[in-house]
Amino acid sequence: MHQAKLISAKKRFLIATLTMLLLIGCTEDKKPSFDRYKQRLANVLDVPVPKKSESSFFALPSTRTLYLDPSSVTIGLLDSFELRSCGLLELIADRNSILGKVSDPFRLYDYQISFITTGVQCLEQETLEQGIRDVLVEAVGMKQDQLNTVYLSNLIWTSDAMKAQWRGYEWLSDADFHHSRQVTDALEALNLAFSLAQEQHWNEIPSLTQYQEVLEKQRGVGKLIFSLESATFELSEINDFIREHFPSVQCGVGGTKLSTRT
Repeated sequence: MHQAKLISAKKRFLIATLTMLLLIGCTEDKKPSFDRYKQRLANVLDVPVPKKSESSFFALPSTRTLYLDPSSVTIGLLDSFELRSCGLLELIADRNSILGKVSDPFRLYDYQISFITTGVQCLEQETLEQGIRDVLVEAVGMKQDQLNTVYLSNLIWTSDAMKAQWRGYEWLSDADFHHSRQVTDALEALNLAFSLAQEQHWNEIPSLTQYQEVLEKQRGVGKLIFSLESATFELSEINDFIREHFPSVQCGVGGTKLSTRT
């Protein structure tokens, strides 16, 4: 289920990336355009303007609902000293510091990448004792298995930066496209990280922390989703309005009534 959620998220990001590039013609305010069009239709059809219907839009469930608890492996203090020579002990110590324990999902994701790549290097050391080797094999394998399904999922759905990106109950504006390239680059980096982890190219996975600020400050996905959903809703309302009053349309010389065959 969690894997499907990540794949669904990936598709959503791909759609967002393509659509943001295609909607360059967006203007500052679309809602009045639909309202004016409805008024003109009502004038032509000689009927009242349709009442506004209630609409619902995309919204994320609570963070508690979306957050996934990662599994963990405990490495004994004495055993961990064997990992000094390959750099893993220092990495673990930084993670267990106060700063490390409160790190956000972006930095926590990058830590998993560093642990995996450094851990693989440690396992290449012939002097590593079998006991710590077995524990390290388990830890590296677990982090590899959960990189997409847990850590990337938590980054996408529960990080402050991405929650800010998902929010945006307003129409896309021309100003949003000034920063659209930065946002699409960041989304493409998430897609790339997902794909490289699936293909087990651990050394090629990029750091995602470098895109955190862009995703938090240059919001676009939420506005894009809102704009698409709102436009779909408005067009559906207009189509229903036209279909309802279509038989009463008078056109042609002398006001010949327009009819259709069924």
